[in-house]
Amino acid sequence: MRMIHDNKQRELTQLLRNPLFSQLTDFLYENQNVTLRQLTQQFSEKGFIKFLESCIEAGLILREERRYRLGLPVFTGSDYQEVVTHTQKTLLEGFETYSLADICQWYQQQLYQIPESFAAYFIANDVNLAQVNKVSNEKLAIWSVNTQGFNSRDLPGYFEANRQLLEPAAFSQLGRLVGDVDEEYFLGQVGWIISRVLRGKQPRSSIFLTALCQTEVLSKDFNNTYQLKIPCLSENNLVWETENNKFSTSKSHFSAVSLYSEVCQKYCSGFLEWVLIK
Repeated sequence: MRMIHDNKQRELTQLLRNPLFSQLTDFLYENQNVTLRQLTQQFSEKGFIKFLESCIEAGLILREERRYRLGLPVFTGSDYQEVVTHTQKTLLEGFETYSLADICQWYQQQLYQIPESFAAYFIANDVNLAQVNKVSNEKLAIWSVNTQGFNSRDLPGYFEANRQLLEPAAFSQLGRLVGDVDEEYFLGQVGWIISRVLRGKQPRSSIFLTALCQTEVLSKDFNNTYQLKIPCLSENNLVWETENNKFSTSKSHFSAVSLYSEVCQKYCSGFLEWVLIK
């Protein structure tokens, strides 16, 4: 079981970090309406009752008539397949003729329309839902859509892991290079490098240039000249309808990200990253 939640919900992030979280939610998914005695027989760890109460207070677990069950909706592989089947004949088939830049532009316009705030929900272990990550400032953003788990090429994913105080092995090399660098400062340096590369000029050597090469945002051609390896979009060239509501339901968010996931897996080998110039 995984919980998908708005990153602004910091109290949920804290609960997620507890090693008991996945064990408890998996148990309640398999065993509906259990008693406290059943739970304490399954979880004898010190502090479990306090953790259980915190989950109840956050609305993740419901207690009714001395019985306990999950308090959020759970979406399964069948729900994912229903979303994909519904859109397969209308939208997804059109991506066969799209370039990676076209797909990035589609993603960018879609991501602008979905509200950043949404109701939390669970996904079952048979759902491989994409992680959408972003690191940005007022001039530049780097986005990624990733269904591969922690990926050493996922630069926005590195910063998302830092926000959650995670240190996955996939980011160990990048972590040794830039550490817990301030995002604003990092993007300022990276923006300068990318702007020079786009103008055909050589950037000076730095850990930021190394980070861009290490994550395959940049590469060198046969003339030893740096080239941007991922698509680059301009916000001025995008057209989208602004979403009026500032909050989405768990079902609408799941449906949208399921579609993003299918496109990513089917047409982008599970990982896609792009630069947006604002």
